[in-house]
Amino acid sequence: MYWPYLRMKVNEVGAVRALATAGDLTHVTPVFHPHGIRGLATNLKKLAVLKARCAVIVNPTDGKEPAKAKDVWDAFVAADLAEPGVLLPSFEISSGTALSELTSFLTKCTPYARPVIVHRHDAFGIAALNGALAKAHKKPINVFIAEGTSTAFHGKVTGHANVIVVDGFNKLARNADYPSRQYFSDLLFTYASKSYDGFGDHSIVGDIWYSGGGPARHVALHLSEIVSSSQIDTLHFVSTIAPTSKDTEAKYFDALDQLIAHVGPTGTVPFDTWGVDQYRASDANHKYSNLGPPKCWSVAHHIEIINGHLMNLAKPTMSVV
Repeated sequence: MYWPYLRMKVNEVGAVRALATAGDLTHVTPVFHPHGIRGLATNLKKLAVLKARCAVIVNPTDGKEPAKAKDVWDAFVAADLAEPGVLLPSFEISSGTALSELTSFLTKCTPYARPVIVHRHDAFGIAALNGALAKAHKKPINVFIAEGTSTAFHGKVTGHANVIVVDGFNKLARNADYPSRQYFSDLLFTYASKSYDGFGDHSIVGDIWYSGGGPARHVALHLSEIVSSSQIDTLHFVSTIAPTSKDTEAKYFDALDQLIAHVGPTGTVPFDTWGVDQYRASDANHKYSNLGPPKCWSVAHHIEIINGHLMNLAKPTMSVV
């Protein structure tokens, strides 16, 4: 099963909602790290009503003003009341997390679905950690952030299932520096052989929170592609218009022309996804609003090609009950 770790920005939530509406999340459980409280309760309720199974981190640390844990928990509880059992209560362990915070979370989880523990760091030591996890009402699903934890640690943690998350997106400071193609990850094809029950990544966004930037000197559209049934690459379509130009719309259509030339017309495999079809519609209608929707479409496409591959394998989905 695929567990993309997302920051719950509007375009990331939009991608998940669009795919949930289309029924394209069979093998997908997004892990959402809220970056603020505004709109959170509404978004969680909508996801729950759509039966879009998601893990919601209730102790977020990202954002200009990180949402308070109590407020996130209240939003989670309200969404669970709307559609019980769809959303998974989740807790992230970082370097500054106290063991008492974890035990308190596990106690509160008793009436709800199986908990998910996101391990960004080994903060407690294995004995103390497993002692706390043993008190959970259901064995938790452990999601390990690869960049902050070791494989030796993963194998020692008590739980229902283990998921490995790797940041495959090589985010660069300047859009102009992106090559046309970069290696992303082979986890889609190797996670099971590495003894994990599931895997994840940070899509075409990367494991970073940001509030936005200034005018784009170059517009870069990022799109994922499965290569030779062995790995995923990231394609970068970068505008060639002079960076001194302030015409972001022209730069977008310049990059879009390159993307459309690569993906081909509607129905062209492997770009026969809802996400890429939105790019095709933007090209056909010559419609541009801002650079937010393209991120939504690329995130959706990334999820779609992974979910489609897992569906073709005809493997049973991971049980979270």
